[in-house]
Amino acid sequence: MSVESVCSNPSKGHKIIDGRCGYCEIEKNDMFRAKQKANGLIGSKKIMMTKKLLSSVRPLSSEETIIQIVEDLTLEKMPFKMTKKQKAEKDTNEFTLFDDVTKHIIVKGSDNRILIHSVPSSPEIEFILVFVEKVWEKVWRAYSNIPPENGNRGFYWVLHICCWRKYSDVPFMSAHFQLHNSIIKEFIRVMKPICNYIEALLKEYFPEEFSILNAIKLPNECFKPGGIYPGFAMNKEVGTIPHIDSGDLKHGLCAVISFGEFVGGDLCMFETKTVFPFLRGQIIIFRSTNLHHWNKQYTGNRNSIVLFCDNNVQTWSNGTAPCLTKGKTHRRKRKR
Repeated sequence: MSVESVCSNPSKGHKIIDGRCGYCEIEKNDMFRAKQKANGLIGSKKIMMTKKLLSSVRPLSSEETIIQIVEDLTLEKMPFKMTKKQKAEKDTNEFTLFDDVTKHIIVKGSDNRILIHSVPSSPEIEFILVFVEKVWEKVWRAYSNIPPENGNRGFYWVLHICCWRKYSDVPFMSAHFQLHNSIIKEFIRVMKPICNYIEALLKEYFPEEFSILNAIKLPNECFKPGGIYPGFAMNKEVGTIPHIDSGDLKHGLCAVISFGEFVGGDLCMFETKTVFPFLRGQIIIFRSTNLHHWNKQYTGNRNSIVLFCDNNVQTWSNGTAPCLTKGKTHRRKRKR
């Protein structure tokens, strides 16, 4: 025999039969279907925005670009020696400021090779960044005990989500990736449209470097979290001091996208004597092993993601890698 009573939800007054309110169950299912529909619409829009973003990569017209050629400057001549005084003063009074953030800005050396390419933000990138920032917060809650970096790049928090070869003969996935594997994989998924966009930019404007990155093979247990790049760094509250990324791929490119709510943080390059306003959603691709770079001071909450390739991973892939573990053991023996 069925037992009947009144639904405990004061706004409903439905009847409960055998411990369940049929009306509330129906409404709950309707809400679930509505949420699924909303997620589907968001998913469709993300696909549309990603396709639009990728279709925007094409040969650039003269109206869309600002090109500067630096005389008597080649990759082989860089990096210059930057003195302690120059690093401390960070004087940019004689630097060229590219303040038009609506155009592609390309800086070339005298050998016509691109040294820096600044790519403007777009509504598509802004849309994707909304999802990136939501998962970003989840990631940093999971990694709240990570201490800040305070070395030759400055003071900020960083997670290395990558395949690299630090003191190892074979590439491996970084400790930061392995620590909270599931949440990091979620972040990699939301970053995929931006990584694909950067990959398309490299293929169009840096075909030689694209081929080198594309040819990198990794061990079976490894993969490339940054699309064509073996990894990326998640920089929180970041403002760097003058440095070069000596461990990155030689003459290679890193790609940086900034986001957050901030004012300032312009990116400065010593060898080319250039300054780039670095706004939310903007992407700057540059030769990180050849150019001393740093940020001007900023206010607010400034974050960035840097796609990079560890030089030791590339040399392992093409068979020219030195044995790192033997070198480390040898150094230990000498200390004894």
